[in-house]
Amino acid sequence: MPFAGKVTETTAEVGQMLTRNQPFGQAFAFDALEAVTPVAQDELARLEPVVGRGATVRAPGVELEATVERVSAELDARTRFAKLYLALPQDAGIAPGTFVDVTVEGPLVEDTFVLPEATEQAGGHVWRVVDSRLQRQDLSVLGRSSEGLVVRAFDPGEGVVIGAAPGGREGLSVRVAGPGGTGTRAST
Repeated sequence: MPFAGKVTETTAEVGQMLTRNQPFGQAFAFDALEAVTPVAQDELARLEPVVGRGATVRAPGVELEATVERVSAELDARTRFAKLYLALPQDAGIAPGTFVDVTVEGPLVEDTFVLPEATEQAGGHVWRVVDSRLQRQDLSVLGRSSEGLVVRAFDPGEGVVIGAAPGGREGLSVRVAGPGGTGTRAST
């Protein structure tokens, strides 16, 4: 091979005569190894500019740093997702075709909260407690992460209700059940 790489498939046998332009195997160059991951349009918009961003790539037994090298020119016709192509180091230790988990570093966004997913009520709002009463707080959701909802900061009052609050309504009298506003229960 005229490059440093690895043979992944071959149909040639030892001693077999090969002719020019006859395919007899498949190989990949170590310096051409990349990871490809889909990304939703709204996530892509939040990551802009995405090219050059750092990322972490995880495969069984391997975790390494990578860089977003380019973005697909068009969206996938079926999923409407774009594709991110990440350059991997030559010594990545990942074979082509391996499924990987990718985390791309996003921009630092100030004046935000990360709320547990369970705080979001049907309709895309949260209940906060102000003067021992429920008050609806509409959310400006900036994104979602493994830790929860990333939302624009707001005054949390005495706390935010975690979990569904069926029958919850503006002004309903509540009592904070845990220290530091870790939960609420409606009064009876």
